[in-house]
Amino acid sequence: MSPAMSPILSTVAFRILAPLAIAGLAFVAGETWAMRTGVPAYGIDETILDAQADRAARRLDADVLLTGDSSGLVGVDAPRLARLMGGSVQSLSTMGNVGPAGWGALVGRARAAGTRPRVVVVLVHGGVLGHELRGNEFEQAALGGAWPPQRFGANLRRRLKLALGEFGRYPMPGPWGRMYGDAEGLRRAVQSGQGTVTDPSSSVRCPSAGFTFGISEPIAARLQTLRRELAALAPARALVGLTPLPAGCAGAATEPSREETLRRLAAAIGAAPTDVLALPATLPDDQFAGFTHLNAAGRGRFTVLLADGLRRALAPDETVRR
Repeated sequence: MSPAMSPILSTVAFRILAPLAIAGLAFVAGETWAMRTGVPAYGIDETILDAQADRAARRLDADVLLTGDSSGLVGVDAPRLARLMGGSVQSLSTMGNVGPAGWGALVGRARAAGTRPRVVVVLVHGGVLGHELRGNEFEQAALGGAWPPQRFGANLRRRLKLALGEFGRYPMPGPWGRMYGDAEGLRRAVQSGQGTVTDPSSSVRCPSAGFTFGISEPIAARLQTLRRELAALAPARALVGLTPLPAGCAGAATEPSREETLRRLAAAIGAAPTDVLALPATLPDDQFAGFTHLNAAGRGRFTVLLADGLRRALAPDETVRR
């Protein structure tokens, strides 16, 4: 290489490497800034959890408070249940991956905000109870009150995508976007539904032939947190119920295992055997949006069945009103 070429190559290298170095430093600085506080992804479950956490932080007018997984979130029409029961109903139900400890954390936040229901109803799906739940960002967000940071390199990208989604008013994926529009539309639906929404999906797949109920060890351990929060809230009654399966997913072992699981679930949260709600084990397949979620028709039917179950569980002289 001739001496005359060296300055030229140095200049070219500088012009190439300098912008790369500046971009790299800017990314590291931006990522470091973004890691200070986590943010959720722009998605359906994230939007719902944030909406329910915000609602929990405000004092709710609730004679009846619902908690549990998404089968109760989308399987119950809270405003209609309120009319049927003659009292106010609010739901803090979220998702199965939030877990019983996360559900308990939202109940605790509601208690700290001054929410004092007379009746608390824990509604859970059998598929969630048997899940080998591992720690995840949804559970961490519910427990800690904030979304955890992601691994280095993912935080700035997630923050930018969230900002684009929020300000660009990008619709939620699939049928959720067609029904609710963007994240703000879904948040409004959660609020107007008193913590409940309709699942517009339509895809029922049974995880196995002849579903068998059970409670996994990770779920059993986390139920202790929910039990403590319910004890601290001290409602007049804490009732427990299992949401229905699609009829086509049931088998010979379904009903016996369901009864045993209901007994274990009630004991785990400190409820008496008389605090178990009489709810159907199954509903027709065409009333489901998925294995764990009812569709609009199923939601309407189950809301009526839940009101009937609540009336039977409450003594004749009891009322849901405080």
